[in-house]
Amino acid sequence: QSGEAGFGSKQNWLAKNEAVDLAGVTSLAIDGSLWIINGQDIVKFTRGVKEAFEITGLEKPLGLNPIIYTNEEDQNLYILDRANGRIVTIKKTGEYIATYSNSSLGQATSLVANEKSGKVYLVAGNIIWQIEL
Repeated sequence: QSGEAGFGSKQNWLAKNEAVDLAGVTSLAIDGSLWIINGQDIVKFTRGVKEAFEITGLEKPLGLNPIIYTNEEDQNLYILDRANGRIVTIKKTGEYIATYSNSSLGQATSLVANEKSGKVYLVAGNIIWQIEL
């Protein structure tokens, strides 16, 4: 934790009875909860405790190592599924909302969503793309 005098002493973030191997994690997002991507799986931790989370209604599973984005103001999760050339939008409760597909999305390396403006921004090399939600 940080404060006016700098950072405080380190502390365990996971609850005592929680154990997780973070070695395979390729992406994370924080909105009060911690969302991590490990392979194709999305794992959610709230207050250091793992919560059950499953995507429902998604016809084609996520490819390996997607990138996840959300923040404390967003209602949804935005997943850059580079292996399948798409952005998948899901509710934070796991329900599938929409897919935005384009083969060029496989080149993107990061994304940020702005729900207020209704846009997703992606970076691919020295190019920034914008997609309307």
